[in-house]
Amino acid sequence: MKNMKRAIVFALFAFSCTGLFALDFGAALAGHAEYSNYTKGKYAINLLPWLSWVNKEGSIDVYVSANLGVTYSDSRKLHKWKFIPDLKRTQITFSPTGKIDLEAGRLRFADNAGLAASGLFDGLRASFIVGPTRLKAAAFYTGLLNAESASITLSKSDSKEYADEDNYFAPRRIMAVLTMELPSFPTERSSLSIEGVGQFDLRKKVSKDRLNSEYVMVNFSIAPISGLNLKTSFGAGFVQYEGDNHIGFAATLGGNWAVPGRLRDELFLTGRWSSGAINDTIGSYLPVTIHGQGKIFNPNLSALMAINGGYSILPIKNLLLKAEGNVFFRTDTTTFREAELDRDSKSRFLGGEFFVSLMWAPLSDIMANVGGGMFFPGGAFKNTAKNHWLITGTLIVSF
Repeated sequence: MKNMKRAIVFALFAFSCTGLFALDFGAALAGHAEYSNYTKGKYAINLLPWLSWVNKEGSIDVYVSANLGVTYSDSRKLHKWKFIPDLKRTQITFSPTGKIDLEAGRLRFADNAGLAASGLFDGLRASFIVGPTRLKAAAFYTGLLNAESASITLSKSDSKEYADEDNYFAPRRIMAVLTMELPSFPTERSSLSIEGVGQFDLRKKVSKDRLNSEYVMVNFSIAPISGLNLKTSFGAGFVQYEGDNHIGFAATLGGNWAVPGRLRDELFLTGRWSSGAINDTIGSYLPVTIHGQGKIFNPNLSALMAINGGYSILPIKNLLLKAEGNVFFRTDTTTFREAELDRDSKSRFLGGEFFVSLMWAPLSDIMANVGGGMFFPGGAFKNTAKNHWLITGTLIVSF
Protein backbone atom coordinates (compact mmCIF):
# COMPACT_ATOMS: atom_id res chain seq x y z
CA MET A 1 0.00 0.00 0.00
CA LYS A 2 2.83 2.40 0.88
CA ASN A 3 4.61 1.54 -2.37
CA MET A 4 1.44 2.27 -4.32
CA LYS A 5 1.06 5.69 -2.68
CA ARG A 6 4.67 6.52 -3.41
CA ALA A 7 4.21 5.44 -7.02
CA ILE A 8 1.16 7.68 -7.43
CA VAL A 9 2.93 10.69 -5.93
CA PHE A 10 6.02 10.05 -8.08
CA ALA A 11 3.87 9.70 -11.22
CA LEU A 12 2.09 12.99 -10.51
CA PHE A 13 5.40 14.72 -9.85
CA ALA A 14 6.96 13.31 -13.03
CA PHE A 15 3.91 14.24 -15.09
CA SER A 16 3.97 17.80 -13.73
CA CYS A 17 7.60 18.10 -14.81
CA THR A 18 6.51 17.63 -18.42
CA GLY A 19 5.09 21.16 -18.34
CA LEU A 20 1.50 20.06 -19.07
CA PHE A 21 0.44 21.30 -15.63
CA ALA A 22 1.86 22.58 -12.33
CA LEU A 23 1.24 20.63 -9.13
CA ASP A 24 1.95 21.68 -5.58
CA PHE A 25 0.85 20.32 -2.22
CA GLY A 26 1.63 20.67 1.47
CA ALA A 27 0.13 20.94 4.92
CA ALA A 28 0.15 23.01 8.06
CA LEU A 29 0.02 21.78 11.64
CA ALA A 30 -1.56 24.26 14.04
CA GLY A 31 -1.86 24.11 17.80
CA HIS A 32 -4.04 26.56 19.72
CA ALA A 33 -4.70 27.03 23.43
CA GLU A 34 -6.74 29.60 25.32
CA TYR A 35 -7.72 30.04 28.93
CA SER A 36 -10.15 32.41 30.61
CA ASN A 37 -11.97 32.79 33.91
CA TYR A 38 -15.31 32.12 32.16
CA THR A 39 -14.77 29.26 29.70
CA LYS A 40 -11.69 27.80 31.41
CA GLY A 41 -9.47 25.87 28.97
CA LYS A 42 -9.89 25.37 25.24
CA TYR A 43 -7.32 23.47 23.18
CA ALA A 44 -7.11 22.46 19.53
CA ILE A 45 -4.72 20.64 17.21
CA ASN A 46 -5.44 20.96 13.49
CA LEU A 47 -3.85 19.35 10.45
CA LEU A 48 -4.59 21.34 7.31
CA PRO A 49 -3.50 19.54 4.09
CA TRP A 50 -3.84 21.27 0.71
CA LEU A 51 -3.22 20.60 -2.97
CA SER A 52 -3.02 22.98 -5.93
CA TRP A 53 -3.11 22.10 -9.63
CA VAL A 54 -2.89 24.53 -12.57
CA ASN A 55 -2.90 23.60 -16.24
CA LYS A 56 -0.20 24.80 -18.64
CA GLU A 57 -2.26 27.69 -20.04
CA GLY A 58 -3.29 28.85 -16.55
CA SER A 59 -6.96 28.79 -17.51
CA ILE A 60 -7.90 25.99 -15.07
CA ASP A 61 -6.96 26.17 -11.40
CA VAL A 62 -7.90 23.44 -8.90
CA TYR A 63 -7.41 23.87 -5.18
CA VAL A 64 -8.34 21.38 -2.44
CA SER A 65 -7.91 21.84 1.32
CA ALA A 66 -9.25 20.29 4.51
CA ASN A 67 -9.05 20.55 8.27
CA LEU A 68 -8.63 17.49 10.50
CA GLY A 69 -9.03 18.92 13.97
CA VAL A 70 -9.22 17.64 17.52
CA THR A 71 -10.53 20.04 20.16
CA TYR A 72 -10.94 19.92 23.91
CA SER A 73 -13.03 22.32 25.97
CA ASP A 74 -13.70 22.49 29.69
CA SER A 75 -16.94 24.36 28.99
CA ARG A 76 -18.60 21.58 26.97
CA LYS A 77 -21.30 19.71 28.87
CA LEU A 78 -21.30 16.48 26.87
CA HIS A 79 -18.16 15.91 24.85
CA LYS A 80 -14.94 17.31 26.25
CA TRP A 81 -13.00 15.93 23.30
CA LYS A 82 -14.29 16.47 19.78
CA PHE A 83 -12.97 15.36 16.39
CA ILE A 84 -14.00 17.77 13.61
CA PRO A 85 -13.19 16.80 10.00
CA ASP A 86 -14.04 19.68 7.72
CA LEU A 87 -13.59 20.37 4.02
CA LYS A 88 -12.10 23.85 3.64
CA ARG A 89 -11.65 25.97 0.52
CA THR A 90 -12.00 23.53 -2.36
CA GLN A 91 -12.69 24.91 -5.80
CA ILE A 92 -12.10 24.76 -9.51
CA THR A 93 -11.61 28.05 -11.34
CA PHE A 94 -11.98 28.38 -15.09
CA SER A 95 -10.65 31.59 -16.70
CA PRO A 96 -11.22 31.38 -20.45
CA THR A 97 -10.13 35.02 -20.87
CA GLY A 98 -8.54 37.66 -18.68
CA LYS A 99 -11.98 39.20 -18.12
CA ILE A 100 -14.00 36.13 -17.11
CA ASP A 101 -13.67 33.88 -14.04
CA LEU A 102 -16.00 30.95 -13.34
CA GLU A 103 -15.71 29.19 -9.97
CA ALA A 104 -17.36 26.14 -8.44
CA GLY A 105 -16.93 24.30 -5.13
CA ARG A 106 -16.53 25.45 -1.55
CA LEU A 107 -15.73 29.11 -2.08
CA ARG A 108 -14.62 31.87 0.25
CA PHE A 109 -17.01 34.82 0.26
CA ALA A 110 -17.33 38.09 2.15
CA ASP A 111 -19.47 41.01 1.09
CA ASN A 112 -17.47 44.17 0.41
CA ALA A 113 -19.25 46.16 3.11
CA GLY A 114 -18.52 43.54 5.79
CA LEU A 115 -22.12 43.69 6.99
CA ALA A 116 -24.01 40.60 5.75
CA ALA A 117 -22.10 37.34 5.31
CA SER A 118 -18.58 35.95 5.37
CA GLY A 119 -17.00 32.51 5.39
CA LEU A 120 -16.97 29.42 3.18
CA PHE A 121 -20.02 28.55 1.09
CA ASP A 122 -20.80 25.75 -1.39
CA GLY A 123 -21.85 26.93 -4.81
CA LEU A 124 -21.06 28.76 -8.04
CA ARG A 125 -19.66 32.21 -8.76
CA ALA A 126 -19.07 34.11 -12.00
CA SER A 127 -17.07 37.31 -12.44
CA PHE A 128 -17.00 39.51 -15.55
CA ILE A 129 -15.03 42.66 -16.34
CA VAL A 130 -17.03 45.03 -18.53
CA GLY A 131 -15.11 48.19 -19.27
CA PRO A 132 -14.19 49.81 -15.93
CA THR A 133 -16.74 47.66 -14.05
CA ARG A 134 -16.48 44.22 -12.48
CA LEU A 135 -19.76 42.30 -12.21
CA LYS A 136 -20.21 39.23 -10.00
CA ALA A 137 -23.03 36.77 -9.50
CA ALA A 138 -23.08 33.85 -7.07
CA ALA A 139 -25.41 31.18 -5.70
CA PHE A 140 -24.58 29.29 -2.50
CA TYR A 141 -25.96 26.47 -0.34
CA THR A 142 -25.20 26.19 3.39
CA GLY A 143 -26.63 22.80 4.37
CA LEU A 144 -23.35 20.86 3.92
CA LEU A 145 -21.18 23.24 5.94
CA ASN A 146 -19.99 22.59 9.47
CA ALA A 147 -22.43 24.37 11.80
CA GLU A 148 -19.77 25.77 14.11
CA SER A 149 -17.59 27.25 11.37
CA ALA A 150 -20.59 28.50 9.32
CA SER A 151 -21.93 30.47 12.35
CA ILE A 152 -25.49 30.96 11.06
CA THR A 153 -27.91 31.83 13.89
CA LEU A 154 -30.66 33.80 12.18
CA SER A 155 -33.67 32.07 13.74
CA LYS A 156 -34.45 30.27 16.99
CA SER A 157 -34.04 26.91 15.24
CA ASP A 158 -30.65 28.03 13.86
CA SER A 159 -29.45 28.98 17.35
CA LYS A 160 -30.66 25.68 18.77
CA GLU A 161 -28.82 23.67 16.10
CA TYR A 162 -25.68 25.82 16.55
CA ALA A 163 -25.65 25.07 20.29
CA ASP A 164 -26.26 21.33 19.81
CA GLU A 165 -22.91 19.57 20.33
CA ASP A 166 -24.11 16.52 18.38
CA ASN A 167 -25.19 18.50 15.32
CA TYR A 168 -22.62 18.79 12.52
CA PHE A 169 -24.38 20.47 9.59
CA ALA A 170 -25.37 24.12 9.27
CA PRO A 171 -29.00 25.17 8.59
CA ARG A 172 -30.24 24.49 5.06
CA ARG A 173 -30.36 27.83 3.29
CA ILE A 174 -29.63 29.15 -0.18
CA MET A 175 -27.96 32.51 -0.73
CA ALA A 176 -27.80 34.61 -3.87
CA VAL A 177 -25.35 37.48 -4.42
CA LEU A 178 -25.11 40.21 -7.07
CA THR A 179 -22.18 42.65 -6.99
CA MET A 180 -21.09 45.65 -9.02
CA GLU A 181 -17.58 47.00 -8.37
CA LEU A 182 -16.10 50.22 -9.74
CA PRO A 183 -12.37 49.96 -8.85
CA SER A 184 -11.49 53.56 -9.83
CA PHE A 185 -14.57 55.62 -9.08
CA PRO A 186 -14.80 58.56 -9.00
CA THR A 187 -10.98 58.88 -8.89
CA GLU A 188 -8.05 56.50 -9.23
CA ARG A 189 -7.60 56.62 -5.42
CA SER A 190 -11.15 55.52 -4.61
CA SER A 191 -13.53 52.65 -5.31
CA LEU A 192 -17.25 52.00 -5.03
CA SER A 193 -19.24 48.78 -4.80
CA ILE A 194 -22.96 48.07 -4.67
CA GLU A 195 -24.07 44.62 -3.53
CA GLY A 196 -27.27 42.69 -3.04
CA VAL A 197 -27.52 39.52 -0.93
CA GLY A 198 -30.56 37.35 -0.35
CA GLN A 199 -30.84 34.24 1.82
CA PHE A 200 -33.83 31.94 1.93
CA ASP A 201 -34.74 29.27 4.46
CA LEU A 202 -35.30 25.80 2.99
CA ARG A 203 -37.29 24.46 5.92
CA LYS A 204 -40.76 23.22 5.10
CA LYS A 205 -43.33 25.95 4.57
CA VAL A 206 -45.39 24.61 7.48
CA SER A 207 -42.60 25.59 9.87
CA LYS A 208 -43.25 28.83 11.78
CA ASP A 209 -39.55 29.36 12.36
CA ARG A 210 -38.56 30.14 8.77
CA LEU A 211 -36.55 33.34 8.31
CA ASN A 212 -35.75 34.97 4.99
CA SER A 213 -33.74 38.15 4.58
CA GLU A 214 -32.40 40.40 1.84
CA TYR A 215 -29.64 43.02 1.99
CA VAL A 216 -28.62 46.03 -0.08
CA MET A 217 -25.17 47.46 0.70
CA VAL A 218 -22.94 50.25 -0.55
CA ASN A 219 -19.21 50.39 0.19
CA PHE A 220 -16.85 53.27 -0.57
CA SER A 221 -13.11 53.38 0.05
CA ILE A 222 -10.54 56.08 -0.64
CA ALA A 223 -6.82 56.68 -0.11
CA PRO A 224 -6.61 60.51 -0.01
CA ILE A 225 -2.87 60.48 0.69
CA SER A 226 -0.16 57.84 0.65
CA GLY A 227 -0.46 55.50 3.64
CA LEU A 228 -3.96 56.61 4.66
CA ASN A 229 -6.94 54.38 3.79
CA LEU A 230 -10.51 55.32 4.64
CA LYS A 231 -13.63 53.18 4.26
CA THR A 232 -17.33 53.67 4.85
CA SER A 233 -20.25 51.37 4.17
CA PHE A 234 -24.01 51.30 4.67
CA GLY A 235 -26.49 48.46 4.51
CA ALA A 236 -30.19 47.81 4.83
CA GLY A 237 -31.54 44.38 5.76
CA PHE A 238 -35.13 43.28 5.11
CA VAL A 239 -36.32 40.44 7.36
CA GLN A 240 -39.39 38.18 7.07
CA TYR A 241 -39.85 36.03 10.18
CA GLU A 242 -42.94 34.43 11.74
CA GLY A 243 -45.26 36.93 10.05
CA ASP A 244 -43.14 39.89 11.17
CA ASN A 245 -41.59 42.01 8.43
CA HIS A 246 -39.11 44.70 9.40
CA ILE A 247 -36.08 46.56 8.11
CA GLY A 248 -32.77 47.02 9.91
CA PHE A 249 -29.76 49.19 9.14
CA ALA A 250 -26.01 48.93 9.65
CA ALA A 251 -23.02 51.15 8.88
CA THR A 252 -19.25 51.31 9.29
CA LEU A 253 -16.74 54.14 9.21
CA GLY A 254 -13.02 53.69 9.70
CA GLY A 255 -9.52 53.80 8.42
CA ASN A 256 -5.87 52.95 8.97
CA TRP A 257 -2.75 55.08 8.69
CA ALA A 258 0.72 53.70 8.01
CA VAL A 259 2.81 56.19 10.00
CA PRO A 260 5.75 57.51 7.92
CA GLY A 261 9.16 56.55 9.26
CA ARG A 262 11.39 53.58 9.94
CA LEU A 263 9.26 51.94 12.65
CA ARG A 264 6.78 50.35 10.21
CA ASP A 265 3.90 51.13 12.53
CA GLU A 266 0.19 51.68 11.91
CA LEU A 267 -2.78 53.31 13.64
CA PHE A 268 -6.32 52.08 13.00
CA LEU A 269 -9.81 53.14 14.11
CA THR A 270 -13.22 51.76 13.04
CA GLY A 271 -16.76 52.33 14.24
CA ARG A 272 -19.59 49.91 13.48
CA TRP A 273 -23.28 50.52 14.15
CA SER A 274 -26.40 48.39 13.70
CA SER A 275 -29.97 49.32 14.48
CA GLY A 276 -31.98 48.00 17.38
CA ALA A 277 -35.75 47.67 17.72
CA ILE A 278 -37.33 51.10 17.18
CA ASN A 279 -40.90 50.42 16.05
CA ASP A 280 -42.94 47.89 14.07
CA THR A 281 -41.19 48.88 10.85
CA ILE A 282 -37.57 49.45 11.91
CA GLY A 283 -36.10 46.58 13.92
CA SER A 284 -32.77 45.08 14.84
CA TYR A 285 -30.30 44.49 12.02
CA LEU A 286 -29.57 40.79 11.53
CA PRO A 287 -26.55 39.61 9.45
CA VAL A 288 -26.57 36.17 7.82
CA THR A 289 -23.46 34.94 9.65
CA ILE A 290 -22.23 35.97 13.08
CA HIS A 291 -20.10 39.10 12.85
CA GLY A 292 -18.22 39.07 16.15
CA GLN A 293 -16.98 42.52 17.16
CA GLY A 294 -14.52 41.82 19.96
CA LYS A 295 -11.58 39.78 21.15
CA ILE A 296 -12.91 38.71 24.54
CA PHE A 297 -16.49 39.99 24.67
CA ASN A 298 -17.54 39.10 21.13
CA PRO A 299 -21.13 40.22 20.41
CA ASN A 300 -22.75 39.93 17.01
CA LEU A 301 -23.33 43.05 14.91
CA SER A 302 -27.02 43.26 15.83
CA ALA A 303 -28.53 46.04 17.97
CA LEU A 304 -24.95 47.07 18.68
CA MET A 305 -22.46 49.90 18.28
CA ALA A 306 -18.77 49.00 18.57
CA ILE A 307 -15.69 51.20 18.32
CA ASN A 308 -12.34 49.51 17.68
CA GLY A 309 -8.99 51.27 17.73
CA GLY A 310 -5.37 50.30 18.09
CA TYR A 311 -1.73 50.46 17.13
CA SER A 312 0.64 47.94 15.58
CA ILE A 313 4.38 48.04 15.08
CA LEU A 314 7.16 45.90 13.60
CA PRO A 315 10.03 46.68 16.00
CA ILE A 316 12.25 44.11 14.29
CA LYS A 317 11.91 41.92 11.23
CA ASN A 318 9.27 39.16 11.51
CA LEU A 319 7.99 40.43 14.89
CA LEU A 320 4.61 42.22 15.08
CA LEU A 321 3.29 43.83 18.25
CA LYS A 322 -0.34 44.91 18.31
CA ALA A 323 -2.43 46.64 21.00
CA GLU A 324 -6.11 47.37 20.54
CA GLY A 325 -9.25 48.25 22.43
CA ASN A 326 -13.00 47.95 21.91
CA VAL A 327 -15.94 49.84 23.41
CA PHE A 328 -19.49 48.45 23.12
CA PHE A 329 -22.97 49.98 23.34
CA ARG A 330 -26.35 48.41 22.69
CA THR A 331 -28.68 50.37 20.42
CA ASP A 332 -31.83 49.30 22.26
CA THR A 333 -32.54 47.82 25.69
CA THR A 334 -34.60 44.81 24.61
CA THR A 335 -32.92 42.94 21.73
CA PHE A 336 -29.43 42.28 23.04
CA ARG A 337 -29.07 39.04 25.03
CA GLU A 338 -26.31 38.11 27.48
CA ALA A 339 -26.49 35.89 30.57
CA GLU A 340 -25.25 38.54 33.01
CA LEU A 341 -27.18 41.52 31.67
CA ASP A 342 -29.24 43.46 34.20
CA ARG A 343 -32.79 43.18 32.81
CA ASP A 344 -33.86 46.28 34.72
CA SER A 345 -30.99 48.47 33.54
CA LYS A 346 -31.64 51.16 30.95
CA SER A 347 -27.94 51.75 30.37
CA ARG A 348 -26.74 51.36 26.79
CA PHE A 349 -23.08 50.91 27.83
CA LEU A 350 -22.01 47.25 27.58
CA GLY A 351 -18.37 47.76 28.51
CA GLY A 352 -14.88 47.91 27.08
CA GLU A 353 -11.87 45.68 26.57
CA PHE A 354 -8.20 45.76 25.67
CA PHE A 355 -6.11 43.07 24.01
CA VAL A 356 -2.36 42.87 23.33
CA SER A 357 -0.82 40.32 20.95
CA LEU A 358 2.64 39.40 19.73
CA MET A 359 3.22 37.52 16.46
CA TRP A 360 6.63 36.11 15.58
CA ALA A 361 7.63 34.35 12.37
CA PRO A 362 11.31 33.38 12.76
CA LEU A 363 11.14 31.28 9.56
CA SER A 364 8.86 31.34 6.54
CA ASP A 365 7.17 28.11 7.67
CA ILE A 366 6.91 28.78 11.43
CA MET A 367 4.62 31.31 13.09
CA ALA A 368 3.81 31.82 16.78
CA ASN A 369 1.19 34.13 18.26
CA VAL A 370 0.45 34.92 21.92
CA GLY A 371 -2.06 37.38 23.29
CA GLY A 372 -4.02 38.43 26.32
CA GLY A 373 -6.48 41.00 27.55
CA MET A 374 -9.46 41.83 29.73
CA PHE A 375 -13.10 42.88 29.31
CA PHE A 376 -14.71 45.27 31.81
CA PRO A 377 -18.53 45.01 31.97
CA GLY A 378 -20.47 48.27 31.70
CA GLY A 379 -23.64 49.65 33.26
CA ALA A 380 -25.91 47.31 31.28
CA PHE A 381 -24.55 44.33 33.27
CA LYS A 382 -25.38 43.22 36.78
CA ASN A 383 -23.24 44.58 39.60
CA THR A 384 -22.09 41.01 40.26
CA ALA A 385 -20.64 40.61 36.72
CA LYS A 386 -16.90 40.02 36.92
CA ASN A 387 -14.14 41.24 34.66
CA HIS A 388 -13.42 38.66 31.95
CA TRP A 389 -9.78 37.91 31.11
CA LEU A 390 -8.41 35.79 28.28
CA ILE A 391 -4.98 34.39 27.37
CA THR A 392 -4.30 32.71 23.99
CA GLY A 393 -1.43 31.04 22.20
CA THR A 394 -1.03 29.62 18.68
CA LEU A 395 1.79 27.81 16.90
CA ILE A 396 1.68 27.01 13.16
CA VAL A 397 4.23 24.91 11.28
CA SER A 398 3.97 24.55 7.51
CA PHE A 399 5.60 21.79 5.48
